[in-house]
Amino acid sequence: MHFIGVPNVSIPNSNYSRGHGYYLELECNIESTPNHTSVYWQKLSNGTITNITSTSPGFYGSRISLPSLTINPVSQDDAGQYTCFAVNLVGIGKSQPTTLTVLGDIPYIHLEPGPFNASHGSNITLKCNITSVPTHFNVYWESVSNGVTTTWHQGETYGQSVALLDLDNASSSDSGQYICFAENVLGTGKSKPVNVTIYGDQDHPKVNIQSNQYVVKYGSPLTIASSVQTTEFNPVSDVYWQFNNNGVITKISEETDGINGSTIKIPSLTILNVTSSESGTYTFYAKNDIETGHSRPIHVFIIGGVPKVSVSKSNYTAGYGKSVTMFCNITSDPIVTNVYWEKEFNDTTIVINNVTTGIQGISVDVPSMTIVTTTTSDIGNYRCIATNDVGTGCSETTRLEVIGGEIKAEVTSEDDSDDQDDEDDNSS
Repeated sequence: MHFIGVPNVSIPNSNYSRGHGYYLELECNIESTPNHTSVYWQKLSNGTITNITSTSPGFYGSRISLPSLTINPVSQDDAGQYTCFAVNLVGIGKSQPTTLTVLGDIPYIHLEPGPFNASHGSNITLKCNITSVPTHFNVYWESVSNGVTTTWHQGETYGQSVALLDLDNASSSDSGQYICFAENVLGTGKSKPVNVTIYGDQDHPKVNIQSNQYVVKYGSPLTIASSVQTTEFNPVSDVYWQFNNNGVITKISEETDGINGSTIKIPSLTILNVTSSESGTYTFYAKNDIETGHSRPIHVFIIGGVPKVSVSKSNYTAGYGKSVTMFCNITSDPIVTNVYWEKEFNDTTIVINNVTTGIQGISVDVPSMTIVTTTTSDIGNYRCIATNDVGTGCSETTRLEVIGGEIKAEVTSEDDSDDQDDEDDNSS
């Protein structure tokens, strides 16, 4: 039996807990006579009350037919006390509040304790165990040696609970204090430091680098930071770099065009204008009169470049007087600033753009070209061309053939008609 009055509103659970990034439904039950006409929720967090309706971003439900509130995904900002409200003609009813606790923190990292002591040429693997809610998306390492900090990246580590750093063929340059880091959306966690000491190669110049990985935009300058430690008894006599591009080794010295540095005084390597050909692995070398020391490989990745342009087909055929669209696909970083086409026929090149008569398309948003009414003069080879701040890219050619031609009607003059009549009269 239902009594007339304000809605009776209840939430089955007095508290909820959910991990960051997960799905959650806060259940709300309503009994109302007369029927309730609206539903909303209130959230209390740090003394601030927020009204939540069916149109509030990040929330679902809170409707007459579906009063329960869904949060997907849950974040730390959703923690607080929630109350469900229902309104009918008599008044407003509300539930007891329920408390939402959001579980999660920055990653916790345990690095296997050291110290690690090894001789020159040994292989060492550092291992850290990662516990992260929400899931971590990046792992890296840092080492500190004689005041120089080096950042190490090693492979894809999304969601993995164990991260390894391999120090193969270790040298004195690998000695130092190592820390493992992991990131999730809540922040960055780090391990306690562990000490690594490599013995037995005192005669080698000690080489340090700032990072073993660089990601640089096409056309930008790049400095691969390095330093070398030496003694007055065994001073460094030469420094240089080696570049490995798909197995092709190139030596880089201060005389190499397009670079700065690679000297004893300034050992860091600066590439003045990076292009895709600079993508690869770099190694820094330092020599004294006794030995040669070198860094670990440094990986350089280039992003961006001239537009990559392609056409969908190598040839098109259109009937005379018909419309034809030649499709162009463009991938570009940075963004495209201009698009046009070129037509080649009988050793003549014609530029076609979006102001050319009889043409549609050919824009940054719609690079494909439509010829509205084809004629035999449109036969030829076409290329789609796109420009960005780095340069210009063009597609392979596509050929257009036009079948048929203009239909010419035969016109008979009035004089010809009279002559024919005379012939007919004479024959009769």
